[in-house]
Amino acid sequence: MKKKKDQKIDQHSIAFQFSPDAIAITKSPEGNYIDVNDGFTELTGFSREAVLGKTPGEIGIWGNPEDMQKFLEIIEKEGGILNFEAKFRMQSGILKTCLISAKLIDIKGKPHILSVTRDIDDIKRTERKLLEQTQRQALILETARQLTAALDVKSVFRQIAIRSKKLLDAYSCDVYLLQDDKQSLKPVVTIDPDYKDEILSTTIRVGSSFSGQAVKKRKTLIFNDALNNPLGSQIPGTSVEEQERVIVSPIIIDGDVHGVLCLNKIGTNFTEDDRNLVEMFAMQASSALKNALIYDALQKEVNERKAAEAELKSYKDHLEDLVEKRTHELNRSREALRQERDIFIGGDVVIFKWKDKISSPVEYVSPNVKKIFGYKPVKFLSGELLYSDVVLKSDRAQLKFELKKALKKKAHKITHQPYRVRKKDKSIIWLQDFTTLIRDKHGKISHQVGYVVDITDKVQAEEELKEKQTQLAHAGRLSSLGEMATGVAHEINQPLSIIRVQAEVMRFAAKKGTLNYSEIAEDVEEIMEQVDRASTIIDRMREFARVEVKSESRIDLREPLNSSLAFFREQFKNHNIVLETDFRANLPKVKVNHHSFEQIVVNFMTNARYAVDKRKETAGPNYIKHVLLSTRYDEKEKNVIFEVRDNGIGMTKEERTRCLEPFFTVKDVADGTGLGLSIVHSIVKEFAGTIEIISKKNSGTTMRVLIPVNSKPPTKKKSVIKGPQ
Repeated sequence: MKKKKDQKIDQHSIAFQFSPDAIAITKSPEGNYIDVNDGFTELTGFSREAVLGKTPGEIGIWGNPEDMQKFLEIIEKEGGILNFEAKFRMQSGILKTCLISAKLIDIKGKPHILSVTRDIDDIKRTERKLLEQTQRQALILETARQLTAALDVKSVFRQIAIRSKKLLDAYSCDVYLLQDDKQSLKPVVTIDPDYKDEILSTTIRVGSSFSGQAVKKRKTLIFNDALNNPLGSQIPGTSVEEQERVIVSPIIIDGDVHGVLCLNKIGTNFTEDDRNLVEMFAMQASSALKNALIYDALQKEVNERKAAEAELKSYKDHLEDLVEKRTHELNRSREALRQERDIFIGGDVVIFKWKDKISSPVEYVSPNVKKIFGYKPVKFLSGELLYSDVVLKSDRAQLKFELKKALKKKAHKITHQPYRVRKKDKSIIWLQDFTTLIRDKHGKISHQVGYVVDITDKVQAEEELKEKQTQLAHAGRLSSLGEMATGVAHEINQPLSIIRVQAEVMRFAAKKGTLNYSEIAEDVEEIMEQVDRASTIIDRMREFARVEVKSESRIDLREPLNSSLAFFREQFKNHNIVLETDFRANLPKVKVNHHSFEQIVVNFMTNARYAVDKRKETAGPNYIKHVLLSTRYDEKEKNVIFEVRDNGIGMTKEERTRCLEPFFTVKDVADGTGLGLSIVHSIVKEFAGTIEIISKKNSGTTMRVLIPVNSKPPTKKKSVIKGPQ
């Protein structure tokens, strides 16, 4: 499954980089660019360095800020948008019309926007030009048609309708023309004594009319029982005749149906002679319509030729200007290419071409290798220095393993895990290596071509970040310890009070001279016991406050739970909080850090104590503060579950949404830092666990940690924050 997933990710990366469309990934809702592909830089003119980390507003790419706002609102509401047309300002300042499609995606638990932008500026210009030409031609042709073709055709249709109505003894004759949608027929002529207006104002459907049947079957049809035939339909406003007969014939030109001739009569049936006569009239109508179409075509051709001649002259002038402009641009491109080559040669990316042999002898290396490795190119090219010579011995096995894995998968590209090389001055740097396998015509690998990038600064920054995270977690423990200070002080004060009372008794006896060791032996034992109790509390505080050593081992969760509870039993008692525990026996051991898990328990219980104390301030006298700690095992999901449930103040929807953010807190300034749950979240992720938070305002909160029994679970679920259950 993992191999398929890696292949899928690799395919997505290739599609992202080599798509001709402009693709960008931005944070939501901040809008900062996370990544853009080559299509983006080619379209906009902005380099990746110029946009990464910035927002579209900062680089001014949207031509109209209102369009950007509308675009973002649609994405937030619907989760995506398709073909949103807008103006975009290129790096040169030119505005282009583009279509942008986007979708909300999730990256590492954070919402991001994946957008694809396509340049339609040329298409829009072409559409505008064609529209202008069409409007001019339509105006000219409409004028000509009114004077000649259209008037003549309608006149011929009318004469045909009058003659056929008389010869076939019909009471009505209509001529319909098929519309562009091929699904409707529009009346152009009607000879009807009663319903002329109703007929001329009704467009009939091909699928539900007698005339439409003639279109579909492309032949003359007779319906001598029209009233009971379901293929026809009544025109609104007309009467129903019991003995109505209908005959329809298609008007066909060069094999295509263009209209229908329709006659209606009452009484005697239409005959085959009637069919032949109607077909003749339909042929006359076809001829008249064809002549009109030919005339239209001739007029169109004349107009098109005139337009073509004018356009040809304009194009000739434009071509001459274009040749001059292209020549100038070509010269500029050559100069830019030379400058880019000079920049690349002096850059931080080194290109290698290795022969596919042991030790990877170098066949080509870019001139800037001296800048990164400290060696001149000739050292590699002469064979005096092999590439494997500069790779640290401890990292060579990794490269061989990754190559072997790629060969097994028949991959043609390898993205090596970062590895180390030793420069000429003996210093060590980290490299990221992107390699392509070159095969001969027989499919055998002959060379490896790739480029390496110095990522030493990045690796060092990541190590520093890990150190800062450790320091932050330690600060969180100290913060928790500060929040517990009052309760712990009370716990220590109690044994000290007992020691003081016993000591006062002994001192009084000593002053009176009645001190007898056998009489005070029990008191001395009590004093020693209380001293041990105070020492144990102090030792636990020291243990909790010490800097954490990152180590994991399989442990029974009851160990850190019981250790953490030592901080809280007495103070919960003093706060009148009912503390219950339900720790199931025989739970599977889980691989976690003992010290880190204590921090989770302390944070959850500190928050629970605050929540129930806070609710007590406004709740009635019948309110009882209650906190429950429990553990159980989910056999289906193979998770050990730790849960802290309270009946305190709970959280609103906004508080639930933000409670895992660093420095967010609902406590008073003196009661919390807002680091607790953020640190807990990071600790839980370290051992591939998840957090579930269920809370409702004034109804309590349940904090649940799910820890996988397997050290390497197949999937890592995201933390879940829920409302009322």
